[in-house]
Amino acid sequence: MSSSDLSHNTTNTNNGNSNGGGYSNEDEQDYRTMETQLEKLRKDLEYINLNFSKFKKSADEVAAGSRDLLLHTLDKSLGDLRAKALTPALKAKQKTQLKSRIRVLSDIVIKLKLHIPNLSTIASAAGTINRVDVGFGLDDLQVIDELPDLHYNTLFNQSYAFQDFRDIYSSLDDRTKLCLLCFALIPENEVVKKRLFVYWWVGEGFSSSTSSSSPLQGGEEKTYEKMGDEIFLKLVKTGCIEAVNKKHRLVADTYKMNPFIRSAMIEFAKEARFFDFDEKGNPIALNPTADFSTCHRACLVLSDSSQKLLRTGSRSDGSPLDHEKLQTIFNVNEPFPDFFKLEWFSKLKNVKVLYLGRWKNSASHHIEVESGVFLKGLRSMKFLRFFSLQGISRITKLPDSVCMLSSLRILDLRACHNLELLPDGIGSLKQLTHLDISECYLLEYIPDCLALRTPSP
Repeated sequence: MSSSDLSHNTTNTNNGNSNGGGYSNEDEQDYRTMETQLEKLRKDLEYINLNFSKFKKSADEVAAGSRDLLLHTLDKSLGDLRAKALTPALKAKQKTQLKSRIRVLSDIVIKLKLHIPNLSTIASAAGTINRVDVGFGLDDLQVIDELPDLHYNTLFNQSYAFQDFRDIYSSLDDRTKLCLLCFALIPENEVVKKRLFVYWWVGEGFSSSTSSSSPLQGGEEKTYEKMGDEIFLKLVKTGCIEAVNKKHRLVADTYKMNPFIRSAMIEFAKEARFFDFDEKGNPIALNPTADFSTCHRACLVLSDSSQKLLRTGSRSDGSPLDHEKLQTIFNVNEPFPDFFKLEWFSKLKNVKVLYLGRWKNSASHHIEVESGVFLKGLRSMKFLRFFSLQGISRITKLPDSVCMLSSLRILDLRACHNLELLPDGIGSLKQLTHLDISECYLLEYIPDCLALRTPSP
């Protein structure tokens, strides 16, 4: 691939007569904007070529990108558009087409840049290569020492690629941004099911149903799934996440996030105070923290300090945490999530998402509790919409306190292999639309109040 594939006609176009081509000052501003975009893309391509030339393993990605890039002779198109006297309607049509093609090329370039391997390896291989030589003001080849610690580098958020992705992130609507921020909790390249995020977004209120159908009749399921599909489609299209197609599946139901993008998402999550993360030097670096002093969400993390924080409900300096501001608790990797004190658990009055179960696809991600006593504290969670105990061992019966969750929409009990009984009063949950009891092999019966209703798939 060569940047010469994009001709330089625009730089030779005669701009002396602003009306010579029959275009206005507004047209000229549009043309200059597109010229700037094309020049930026040309420099990007030189940078990509410079890096990919050192790595034969990436030849397939480069070849695929080159085939796409050869379809675009955008410089010539812009030069022709400026030079020709066209009718207003035809000129507007061709401008729209050219802008669309520039957007397509920009997407291709972003995806190619994300295929560039570990930049510290590139720096070693490239030797004395200096990015300034191809028109950039920052030497990104020196930015990163180790990919897993990417976002801790002081130059990471000044890097050219990071700023490019910030532009993509900024272009998303607010709801899609919030949905994407949830991915910051998931380790890079970890494959996650779509269902987890769709339910999570419903619980947070990012995705709400407009269906008027009655609970557990399937109508709201379709609405949630449809809205989730729209968000996932947008995130994949913009390169924020990658679909992972399983064998024998025509439509992807699992996704993962590129390490570079996940590092960027950590920065955005911290900026938005969506989640907080451990500082550099912590043995569990890159993990979100149980501390929710600066946000409304806490994570269960395999750490003595995290357990101490959530057991006591106070920081290391002794100052108390405000339990009532918590809206989400998510179990990242804590295998024993029953360390809560009952009285502390009972203070979580405004929690909307309580995910205590397993989110990884692997059954080796083992979670168990000694008893379900702490779950009696659920009775105070009047705003809880999504509650997951998925894959937790040694839960034999749900407490009656579950029946007091008046706002509960989604109850996820999938793969609770020891579960034997559901409380008879569970039918009182009028807002319940999703009940997942798949793989609950010891469940003796379904209460009559539910048996008469059509369960969600």
